[in-house]
Amino acid sequence: MKIRYLYSAGVMIETPDTRVLCDPWVTQGVHAGSWFHYPYTPDLADKIGPCDLIYLSHVHGDHTDTVFLRQYLLRYPDARVVIAPFTNSHLAHVLRGESIPHTIGAEFSKGGTTLGLFPANGYPDDVDSVLVVKHGNQSVVNWNDNTENPDLIARVKAFAPDITCALLPHAG
Repeated sequence: MKIRYLYSAGVMIETPDTRVLCDPWVTQGVHAGSWFHYPYTPDLADKIGPCDLIYLSHVHGDHTDTVFLRQYLLRYPDARVVIAPFTNSHLAHVLRGESIPHTIGAEFSKGGTTLGLFPANGYPDDVDSVLVVKHGNQSVVNWNDNTENPDLIARVKAFAPDITCALLPHAG
């Protein structure tokens, strides 16, 4: 597997079977115009290239950039947006309101690669989620902005007992 850091929470996880773009944030000025990239990378869609799946962990603007998603999906219409099966999905509501097609699910497979999407039950209204990508004997967990949560850790370990690489929060 290959992991390519883009910036902020944005990463590309690649296996021999699939390319998964996680939490792309490109548009300047999210969070009421207070967050910007420095240095800014224009034309990031060209630099990313096509992917099979776009995983969105949660509704916050630095994880769900609807302006970029619309532009990216026009350029690469075969990419599929996937989100975790939240009980009360604010993320699905926002995506519907922005007319961004998406699929809600707990597990997705392509070839020998399996993705597990885990809502972080316990936050108010199920805000965040975790992604696990498994291929062969390797697995990557993308923990996003989640804090330590014993129930979530247990669910992730049941899906992938031996994590090869963990992408963990750096703040909070």
